[in-house]
Amino acid sequence: MPESNEPNAVSLPEVMDAFDMLGDEISGYVNRKTGEVFILHHDAFAGLQELESGSYGYPDEAMVALAKEIDICDSYKVLPDKFEIHEWQIMKDFCETVDDESERDQLLDAISGKGAFGRFKSAAYRLDRQDDWFAFRHTTLENMAIQWLDTHQFNWTRSPRPTT
Repeated sequence: MPESNEPNAVSLPEVMDAFDMLGDEISGYVNRKTGEVFILHHDAFAGLQELESGSYGYPDEAMVALAKEIDICDSYKVLPDKFEIHEWQIMKDFCETVDDESERDQLLDAISGKGAFGRFKSAAYRLDRQDDWFAFRHTTLENMAIQWLDTHQFNWTRSPRPTT
């Protein structure tokens, strides 16, 4: 769907921010009715199970309430997880855009093996490619977010949601 001015349109910047927060224990959700983006630690779902079994101990009641709403309501759509976003592939794609063969090879070498993310960032700074990297990553994540929003037929906007 194209960009929208509707009041319940999903904020593209919020989806991209959520992409940055996703991890092994953290998922993102979009409320189809309100357009709100939520980040939720998986422990909140465990807290929900504890609550239902009568042995509640999870400290954040608001997060457990949100987990319950997500669990029972079909208006939430889960965002892609960190494996679908695949940060390493984004780094590799960036490396392949670098025209200078020596710099491209240094960046590609940096993403090999354990510790690839840290080595890649160090190499990007050393080669003065950090601005290029951040712009490439931003554009890639933006395109991924737009594709996801369009695929799931969300109205969206490039503006942040108004704070109330």
